[in-house]
Amino acid sequence: MNHMLRLVLLTGCFLYAFSAFAQTGKQDDPVLFTVEGNPVHVSEFDYIYSKNTGKDTDYSEASLREYLDLYVKFKLKVQRAKELKMDTIPSLMKELDGYRKQLAKSYLTDKEVTNRLIDEVYERSKTDVSISHILFSLPGQPNQDQIDKAYRKAAEVRQEIQGGLSFEKAVQMYSEDKLSKSKVGSLGFLTAMFPSGFYELENASYALDKGEVSDPVRTKLGIHLVRVDDVREARGEMEVAHILVRKKSQRRTTSDPKAKIDSLYRMLQSGTDFSELARMKSEDKASASNGGYIGYFGINRFEKAFEEASFGLMKDGDYSAPFQTSAGWHIVKRVSKKTPPSYEDAKKIMKAKVLKDPRYKKATLSMVDRIKDDANYAENKRGLKEFTSNLDKNFFSYKWKGIDQNDETLFSFGDTKYSVSDFAKYAKSNTRSRLRMDELPIRDAVSKLYEEFVDESAIKYEEKQLEMKYPEFKSIMREYEEGILLFEVTKINVWDKASQDTVGLKAFYEANKSNYMWKERAKTKTYIVNSTDEKVIKKFTRKAKKKLPEWLKEKFGDIFTYTQGVYERGSRDVAGVKFAKKSISSPIEDTRKGTTKLIKIDEIIPPALKTLVEARGYIEADYQDKLEKEWVSELRKKYEVVTNEEALKSLMK
Repeated sequence: MNHMLRLVLLTGCFLYAFSAFAQTGKQDDPVLFTVEGNPVHVSEFDYIYSKNTGKDTDYSEASLREYLDLYVKFKLKVQRAKELKMDTIPSLMKELDGYRKQLAKSYLTDKEVTNRLIDEVYERSKTDVSISHILFSLPGQPNQDQIDKAYRKAAEVRQEIQGGLSFEKAVQMYSEDKLSKSKVGSLGFLTAMFPSGFYELENASYALDKGEVSDPVRTKLGIHLVRVDDVREARGEMEVAHILVRKKSQRRTTSDPKAKIDSLYRMLQSGTDFSELARMKSEDKASASNGGYIGYFGINRFEKAFEEASFGLMKDGDYSAPFQTSAGWHIVKRVSKKTPPSYEDAKKIMKAKVLKDPRYKKATLSMVDRIKDDANYAENKRGLKEFTSNLDKNFFSYKWKGIDQNDETLFSFGDTKYSVSDFAKYAKSNTRSRLRMDELPIRDAVSKLYEEFVDESAIKYEEKQLEMKYPEFKSIMREYEEGILLFEVTKINVWDKASQDTVGLKAFYEANKSNYMWKERAKTKTYIVNSTDEKVIKKFTRKAKKKLPEWLKEKFGDIFTYTQGVYERGSRDVAGVKFAKKSISSPIEDTRKGTTKLIKIDEIIPPALKTLVEARGYIEADYQDKLEKEWVSELRKKYEVVTNEEALKSLMK
């Protein structure tokens, strides 16, 4: 088995521990059994047992004892591998380190960033919030003075509102959002996730109480003051169809759209099918031909009147009374209401969105700040300034060679120090980043690279602390290590031995050859006739029952081809044909190819022993089982196993 297969096996076996161990504490975690004095706790056995038994997990005595026996065997093999010092083999240590790096990266970001953001969006998506805002615009690439000025203005306006100025009046006086100004700042009901670039607006909207005005909030449009006007249970998505009578239409003879929609409503009440009426009478060309079907929509997509009418329908198939929008008069029918997805289903969709959203980077930076605080981050600003002062424009070219060795500490996380040379190597290796920043002052370019280096170093530092901080991660890594050791020690003692021990394999076959029997087999000819003509096929079938292919060639020419085979009784290759000599199947047509297949049985071969060559795969597998049983028996004699019966009984339900 190659390295990639081992990775698949290990990943499948042990990633379950992410959630399982997180739920298990060590305070009340007795030892379940020991192998040569090495303890295995109840928590470890419990998560392995429940994961591998899946839906069949019942914690019965029989089931637990059966799985305990399997897990003891696993630990015996691991004990043997450690005794052979396989855990010190450089290639295996390197492989384990590779697994650790891969796992640590996803573990840390998933645990502290991705999963937190997904949980946040999922909880928020259960609620719609209606908000109003006052916008203080910023240009596309604002400088710090422009940002500071907008913040000050927003803070001043908030003070005025707190001093008695109505929010609506403040919108008219100060807001620079022309679209919402006519609605006194109202943006209507919204739900998470807000569009890209509006995470802070979302945070404020879901943090405020009804009627409360936020502190100044920055988005990609500028600085906002936000007020929550209303909160309700999320409406989700509705699937609808509608009939539209426009305000004006050249096709309509009457000039009164209200009279027309009322007449259509009466037709519906009299039993006219909604879809048929929409096809004939709706003036929405885009949906009329499809029975008025619009599809699914969520809040804030259509006008308020249309949304209210749609979400006001209580059952699938219900339709509304006529109502008016800017497009004209409508009757809307509820087709279905989308059921809110489960957390697991929503997580798959939300993860892709979260990873693309700027909030992911922001949350990652927050994690970096937390790491800095926990690790007592310290930096040497003088050292960075001195490094920068020695640079010239050559820094922005491929030719820049870095600097001479400089071990002066630039920053540190706990006892882990990063030197000026470490940063110089990072800058040198990030050539593309340096080239892209050639229009910036050297100081700004270095500062940007330095921030990136610090952030990456913080995450790498934290990844090294995972075993110490998170017991579940330590458990996962133990399982990875034991999985690698199990693989290697089993390979030596069972798999390689079975494939290389030709004498032992032959002796095993001779002692057990009666286990490797052919069932009855049929020698067959499968004819493919290039025709589906009934007369041709009947004639060919009649002759094929009695004649050999050579005779058929003389009679029918190149109209057919054939293949020969030998198949056991029950094989799909002889399905549809009586398992008897000279029987032939009914014609099997392939209309797409214009061919017909016929299967003829020429001879029935009675049951017989398989040769070693014919059954080698099965024999080798059975020989491996024999070797493994003998090996485990030796290990049980070699190592003492002590089981805590009281701890085992505590798991029984």
